[in-house]
Amino acid sequence: MHTSTPIKEAVHSSLQQSTREKPLIRAFDLVNLGIDFEAYRGDVWSNSWDMEEDLYFLRRQQMAFLQSAMGIIIPDQPQEEYYTTGKSQLVERLFSFLDEEQAAEYNQIKASRTRTIAQYVIDSNSLFVSRIPSKDSRKNSHCQNHLLCLPRSFRELDESIAMHKSTLKIMRWAAEKIFKRRADCKQLMVTFHIVNTYCYPEKPFVIPEKIHQDGSDYVITGIPLILSNVVIPINTVYDTEGRMLVEARLTEAQGLLVDDKALWHGITPLTASEADKTGQRLTIAFDFDCL
Repeated sequence: MHTSTPIKEAVHSSLQQSTREKPLIRAFDLVNLGIDFEAYRGDVWSNSWDMEEDLYFLRRQQMAFLQSAMGIIIPDQPQEEYYTTGKSQLVERLFSFLDEEQAAEYNQIKASRTRTIAQYVIDSNSLFVSRIPSKDSRKNSHCQNHLLCLPRSFRELDESIAMHKSTLKIMRWAAEKIFKRRADCKQLMVTFHIVNTYCYPEKPFVIPEKIHQDGSDYVITGIPLILSNVVIPINTVYDTEGRMLVEARLTEAQGLLVDDKALWHGITPLTASEADKTGQRLTIAFDFDCL
């Protein structure tokens, strides 16, 4: 049975009574949005078995390993080539320099993260949600991490979850908050992500982006649906001056709606709570871009 602890106190008090002049940031719980969390979690989980590996993350792990092993910094261009195609002459050459032990460790690197997505357009007048074919939406100029904002493609989410009443309820709740802030925003393009992350006894899962912006106008950072054998990580949100505004351990069903242009966010490594078992964190997340 789902139980949750309040997270609104984790949001800086000056932001709890947010005005139009301040960045949008809201802490919320799916149960308080009127969602049957246990039913929704079960429906999402039953549709997450055929999710594809997040190759972007796998390749970033491989690139990080090569840079550490070789003691070098690889320029953006060959990194971009490898992230987008999985092929690079430089990567092949660096791999050839690894000793037997290093090569074995490199070959054991696991993706650790799978993902599936769906995209929509929401109208500001009616909050009507229309599903559209997925395409990459992270084109905003504020995206500081060029490699993070490279185009990526993922398998389309099954219709039963993409248009699930609870999925739509979350999107409409957030869209209403955004439209109230942005009178110039007549439509939102929304990208819905289901992400399944694993950490292994010998190795935590560390997001490669560290403290970052996703490249959208607004985001709902990962809402945990399943936390199994993991130490709950700490979510953080910062202003542009680097001041921490939020530090919270989001438990199941809890989320944060964040202005991605005005704020930065991050999460601590995901580690297994029992040394002999694999840990799992299944989350849903949303990107919102004004059209």
